[in-house]
Amino acid sequence: MNCHRKIMVGAIGCTLFTIGAHPLAAQGLCAAGQVGVVQVQLILATIPRYAQKDSELTIIASNFRTELAREEAVLDSATTAYQAKAAVMGAAAKAVEIGKLDAQRAAVEAQSRTLQDQLGNDRQVRLQPIEMGVQAVVDSIRSDLHCAMIFDAGSSHGIASVNRNIDLTQRVLDRINAHGDTAIFGPHQVQPGARKP
Repeated sequence: MNCHRKIMVGAIGCTLFTIGAHPLAAQGLCAAGQVGVVQVQLILATIPRYAQKDSELTIIASNFRTELAREEAVLDSATTAYQAKAAVMGAAAKAVEIGKLDAQRAAVEAQSRTLQDQLGNDRQVRLQPIEMGVQAVVDSIRSDLHCAMIFDAGSSHGIASVNRNIDLTQRVLDRINAHGDTAIFGPHQVQPGARKP
């Protein structure tokens, strides 16, 4: 199951990972028929590569907002100019000007959708491989400890209280550190620089 982020360039969390079952009980382990928990956002926050890519996305999103604001300002200016002269314009001239404004507004809306799509694509390229790597580590620990399932205790999806003895976050961090960044997430990829407004 894929992790998902409340984007805007916001928080990440997987509610439920996978299933299986087998008895095994001890502190930090899953007891028979029980679950474990992790804190996905805490794990991601410890990965330097993730912080770097997230920062790149923040810059890209800021540049997109600036670009879109510029387009909207031009549209607002054109609308104000039309309103100032509309009273003395004939019906035919008004229809022409309104048509121009409608086309300009449609162009701004299309640009907004394009920028949102591009931001989503940029996020997928930069962050998804790392999230999938963390997912694989969590899955491997679930299998090793025979957990029925693992929840993200850092998300707000229905967990009001949890026994910290079943928190497996440190085990995930230890496994990531033991195997190394590149072994889990692959080689560093050079991404295009953030777009400038």
